[in-house]
Formats: sequence, C-alpha cells, structure tokens
Amino acid sequence: MMADKKTAGTVDETETVEVVVLKGKTVRHNGTKYPQNALITLDERSAAHLTKTGFVATRESLQTAAAAQPAALTVTTQDNTTVQGPVETKA
Repeated sequence: MMADKKTAGTVDETETVEVVVLKGKTVRHNGTKYPQNALITLDERSAAHLTKTGFVATRESLQTAAAAQPAALTVTTQDNTTVQGPVETKA
C-alpha cells in the first residue's frame, strides 16, 4: 500500500524551489506580499505556474542568463570624458 505524501500530523514532502520575483511584478503567497527581486521558496507546482505566467524565475536561470551577458564598464574622467567597453575576464 502506497503512503500519501500528505498525512495528518506529518510534514509535506513536496519538493521546493527558490525563485526570484521578476522586475515590475509582485507576488502574494500564503498571505505575504513579495515585491520585485524578492527570493521566495515555493513548491514545484506553484513555481512552475508563476514561471509560466512570467512572475518569477529560478535563481539558477537568472544566474545563467547573467553569466552569458558580457560585463560592461564605464569610466568617466574629471573632464567628463566617458569611456565604455566590455570587461575581459580570465577564466
């Protein structure tokens, strides 16, 4: 006989995912309001739904996207000359 994941008096064994609320979005979950850039731990089902609707993204996906973007550097001198360029990193 298979045991239910949820039984009275036990902790829910549902897997959780850490997600970040995306820019310009707000999420209300379990009575708490989370503004943009807030880190929330959700069950997989809720995280998948909010990801699909564009309200959140996983930390891993955001870190991967950020790492794929070249870093930029802007330097402004005292005489207001501005130089911009990519930052080269050594792996």
